[in-house]
Amino acid sequence: MEEEISALFSYLSSKKKIERDKGVAIIQELLKDPKDGTIEALEKSIRELLCEDAWESRHGALMATEALLQKDVATESLSMEVQAALSQLLEDTEPRVRLAAGKCEVRVTDNESNR
Repeated sequence: MEEEISALFSYLSSKKKIERDKGVAIIQELLKDPKDGTIEALEKSIRELLCEDAWESRHGALMATEALLQKDVATESLSMEVQAALSQLLEDTEPRVRLAAGKCEVRVTDNESNR
C-alpha cells in the first residue's frame, strides 16, 4: 500500500500538469472502493506534500484534498489542517495553487454545512 501511495504522489508532485491530473484520477478510482488504511495513507501523503517548497507539490496536494472532500471521506483532522493552511495558500505566488486552494475552501465549507 505504501509503495502504491508513494508512486501516486510522485504523479501529484510532477512538474507536468497531465501527470498531476493522472494522480487525481487514480485517487478517484481508489475512492470508489477504498481498502482499509487507504484514506489514512492518502492523508499522510497530502500533509507531506502541502509542506513542500515546490508549488507543484502544493498544487497536487490540494487537488488530492479536493478529491477526498468531494467524496466526503476526508477526516475532520485533515479538513481542519487544510482549512488552517488555506489563508496562506490563497496568497501563494502560483495562481494554480491559489485556484486549487479556493476550490478546497469551497469544499471544506460545503462539507461543514452538510454535517
